Amino acid sequence: MSGIMDVLQGNIKGPPRLVYTYQVPKGIENPFRSVGVIELLASEHMLMSRMMSPDSSPEEQMQSLVKACIYEIDGHKAHKATAEFEIMWEKVHPKVRSMLKKVVTQLHVPEPKEEEDFFSSRSVRTEG
Repeated sequence: MSGIMDVLQGNIKGPPRLVYTYQVPKGIENPFRSVGVIELLASEHMLMSRMMSPDSSPEEQMQSLVKACIYEIDGHKAHKATAEFEIMWEKVHPKVRSMLKKVVTQLHVPEPKEEEDFFSSRSVRTEG
C-alpha cells in the first residue's frame, strides 16, 4: 500500500498506471502547458480522505485530491511534497484548476454502464 508521502511525491508503486495528459489551451496564462493525471487507487483515495481535516471545506478537499492526482507537469514527474510545487499551484489559472477538478471527478465517478450494472445487480432476501 502506498504511503501518504508516496502519493504526495508521485512515487506510486504497484501496477502500471495510465497517465492522462492534457494540454492547457492557448491563451491561458499558466505556469505549465501540459499536465498528466492518474486515477487514484482505492487505498490512495482512502489515505487522502483520512489525512484531510474534518474542518476542510469541500473545495479544500477537492484541491487536495486534484494535487494527489497530478503525476507529471510538462512531461516531467511532479514532485508534490515540495515548496516549489505549492508555489506553482498557487499560480495555476482558475480555469485550469476548474478543468483539473472536472478531470479528477471524471476519473473517479462511475460510467453510466457501470452504474447501470451495479444497480441492476440488486438482490433481496429475507433474514430470520
